[in-house]
Amino acid sequence: MQTAWVATSLGGWTCFIALAVYAYDVGGASLVGVAALVRMAPAAVAAPAMSLLGDRHSRRNVLLALSLVRASVLAGCAALVWAGGSAVLVFALAALFTAIGTGHRPAQAALLPVLAEDPRQLTGSNALWSAVDSVGFVAGSLCGGLLVALGGVELALSATAAVFALSAVALAGIPADRRAAEPPAGGWGRNQDLLEGFQVVRADRDLRLVVGVLGMTTLVEGAIDVLVVLVALELLQLGAAGVGWLNSAWGVGGVLGGMTAAVLIARGCNATGLMLGSLCVGVPLLVLSAVPAVGVAVVGLVVLGVGYAVIEVAGLTLVQRLASDAVLARAFGVVEGTYWLTTGLGSLLAPVLVALFGLRGALLAVGIVLPLLVLARYRSLLRLEASAPVPEAEYTLLRRVGIFAPLPVVRIEELARRVEHVRAGAGDTIIREGESGDRFYVIADGAVEVTERGRFRRVEEIGDCFGEIALLRATPRTATVVARTDVDLLALERDEFLAAITGDRRALAAGHELADARLTPA
Repeated sequence: MQTAWVATSLGGWTCFIALAVYAYDVGGASLVGVAALVRMAPAAVAAPAMSLLGDRHSRRNVLLALSLVRASVLAGCAALVWAGGSAVLVFALAALFTAIGTGHRPAQAALLPVLAEDPRQLTGSNALWSAVDSVGFVAGSLCGGLLVALGGVELALSATAAVFALSAVALAGIPADRRAAEPPAGGWGRNQDLLEGFQVVRADRDLRLVVGVLGMTTLVEGAIDVLVVLVALELLQLGAAGVGWLNSAWGVGGVLGGMTAAVLIARGCNATGLMLGSLCVGVPLLVLSAVPAVGVAVVGLVVLGVGYAVIEVAGLTLVQRLASDAVLARAFGVVEGTYWLTTGLGSLLAPVLVALFGLRGALLAVGIVLPLLVLARYRSLLRLEASAPVPEAEYTLLRRVGIFAPLPVVRIEELARRVEHVRAGAGDTIIREGESGDRFYVIADGAVEVTERGRFRRVEEIGDCFGEIALLRATPRTATVVARTDVDLLALERDEFLAAITGDRRALAAGHELADARLTPA
């Protein structure tokens, strides 16, 4: 997946440079801005719809299909430019390319927790993702300029199409994940599936907080994109080349930030990362507004790049932990749509601030936003910190239990901390038919034998579970379970099990489906 993302990030930035040059050649500087807006607006609208794909189909297959379609669209763009075709059609295909791409990040973000075997792997993958993004920004910009110089826009677009095809080749090496069938949604109609991501974010105060903070960081990012150009050209008198150097410093900071984020988030400091990253973005702008010097700008943008990388990894990890797997891609669709909307608004806001307060005043106004936000939401953000280390073996085992699969990562982490190990010797009776039930069990080691009314029903082994029927249906135990070998069991008390299952309609549906299957006569 990371190999595919290297290709996707590199190709995306190469494409961006090629299309910007094409827009300039066709209509000058004004058309570059118009072309960017034409790409961003459809992307903001398309993000929620595209993210639904990642919750309805195999996420690997979605990523594979998106890469192939984007490769085809870029090939069409290259052919149009080579043939001297309509610029309107080229920009329409570019908008389609960007809109389709809004489904990639949500599907990838939702698939990563499935591929990662434990929270540390997930954190490491997110940090690497962010670092690749930063490298792709720098390398893609350089490749775009080089390819256009060597063979024109059509060569750059053709090469980018080939890169996306290579991304698809890498994705084909990942086993396809399976999506569980959707249970009935009660009052929700199927036509409202697109809105469920928004509903989930709105209903969960922690998700709402994280998405809101991320939205403010990208609003500021959009403003900074414009201010960096003005700082290079007007404040520091560095010329056009200075714009590239300052953006490169930002990219270098992004690579360093991925390493910083890996250390912070691996220790459970997700909210701290979000706050620290916000300060790393705001403070350099405040310093630059007071001391407008080249060295201050370069160092400041490196620090700013570190900040945005830490924010990205912390925000990505928090959403992955807080949202249910069944709607995870759509939750990221909200984040993706917000990104395109707020960066566009930030880009529009920056010139207004410059006109009102001057360039240094605009730097001050933009720089103070995130530190003030962190100060205002400090206590709420600290609530999101992981409270204790997660037992990895227990976490991994619980994640593989079908009943728990739809639950958010943070809920499974809580269950992993609360399970008790129960050991039984071969021949010991663990639960007896007709007795009241007070625990749910998952087999960590060994095997058990299940009988009903004295008749053998099945053998259950590592990763299997039992005891759910009496808890879900409030009935006596329906079977007797005897240890076939020495066994190690993870036990959850009734209240903890029911609180986890009944809080998620998909998990509850999975529990009742399992109970129905076991109660069906053999």
